[in-house]
Amino acid sequence: MNKKENSMAIYEGLKIIDLNSEGMGVAKIDGKAIFIDKVLQEEIVDCKIIADKKNYFLGEVLHIQKNSPHRTEPFCPIFHLCGGCNLQHLSYEEQLRYKNKIVLESLERIGKIDNFKLEKIIGMTEPRAYRNKGEFPIDSEQLQAGFYKKKSKTIVHTEVCGIQNPLSDRARNVFTNVYPYLSHLISRVSKENKLMIILVSEDRALYESLRLSKEEKTENKKAHIFLSLLDEIQKNLPEVTSLYFNYKPQNHYRSIGYDFIHLAGEKKLIENIGSLSFEISPQSFFQVNTKQTEVLYNIVKNYASLSGNETIVDLYCGIGTIGLYLASHAQKIIGVESVKEAVENAKANAKRNSIPNAQFIHSRAEHALEKITEPIDLLIVDPPRAGLEEKLIKEIIKKNPKKIIYVSCNPASFSRDIKRLREKSSENYSLTKLQAIDMFPHTTHVECVVLMSRTND
Repeated sequence: MNKKENSMAIYEGLKIIDLNSEGMGVAKIDGKAIFIDKVLQEEIVDCKIIADKKNYFLGEVLHIQKNSPHRTEPFCPIFHLCGGCNLQHLSYEEQLRYKNKIVLESLERIGKIDNFKLEKIIGMTEPRAYRNKGEFPIDSEQLQAGFYKKKSKTIVHTEVCGIQNPLSDRARNVFTNVYPYLSHLISRVSKENKLMIILVSEDRALYESLRLSKEEKTENKKAHIFLSLLDEIQKNLPEVTSLYFNYKPQNHYRSIGYDFIHLAGEKKLIENIGSLSFEISPQSFFQVNTKQTEVLYNIVKNYASLSGNETIVDLYCGIGTIGLYLASHAQKIIGVESVKEAVENAKANAKRNSIPNAQFIHSRAEHALEKITEPIDLLIVDPPRAGLEEKLIKEIIKKNPKKIIYVSCNPASFSRDIKRLREKSSENYSLTKLQAIDMFPHTTHVECVVLMSRTND
């Protein structure tokens, strides 16, 4: 390794020894780690230092002297700009190995579980066009809906995104006439190629005009112009079966706000998983990879190993999908969800699928669990990326369920939570099974299903 002394601190001939959990290449400079984007393990690279942190450097690759045998040509023209698919340059088979490794490393480093036999990750036969949901920030000057540049609010554009359903690409390239009014366009696509479109705007005056137009049937010039543009657009995209307007205040932390106006079509999108059908509202959580969702739920069902006599509590249940998927094999399902609209969807989904043994509670998880008095045979948790709160873990241990199935999209947080559950229960729970599923090909994200069982049963 040679260093050229100048203001940019260029290093030549660095060997990449690993990939970190963000997919960045790892090398060492005088014992200090350097993380470099878009390089792969086994590669020899020249790079420049772009940041000198206390415990590590950040580098930018200048030249690759020796390529990894697993390097492949990215299929996206904006791969080097976009902050989305950061593993497209790695062969898909190697992506799967990398994700299994990340899960095992999290278990060992954070969960303090060594030598666990992890099942082979379940990948996709066709790892393209898998996303049923798209969130596209809008450049209102260029009239384009695209993607954020990595660690930036700069919008980059391409006509086709290789991981999105093609209908989402069509939608963002058709709705351009209304982009001057919008901050984001959000699309959801069903298996039957029906589209729900959510038009997100920071224009409060337009929101009020549309609200008055819809609720009071009041003629309003601003609303009339906007709705006329939409009428013309819908003629060019008949697959749009549900259309919403959403108001998002400026600098809101999410890409979508809380105020919705139903503009046209159906109020819900219908999606099928197995033999069940589910209503999805604009603000509902639903897994973004429909094909792999059924794989995921079948693993949960297999791990549950139900006899038909069990009481199942499903925390963070969303629109009720997992609990309802198991309902015909259990005696009782109790779903808990903090989002009111999702609970309404869950109740409607139980009704539409004629499932009488499921009930749903609008509550924070720890509060609902505290009030459940009957013995719990199986507890299912599918929390946000941050994982379980300390209060909830304490309540889970008090309830002492026979089995816990933890569904997670974050190996670090579930490994931490497994460690907490084991420690705080005096080793009453052991990790029995763990299956990783690739729900998000070409990204560093990975979904896991974890089974924990009581050791004294």
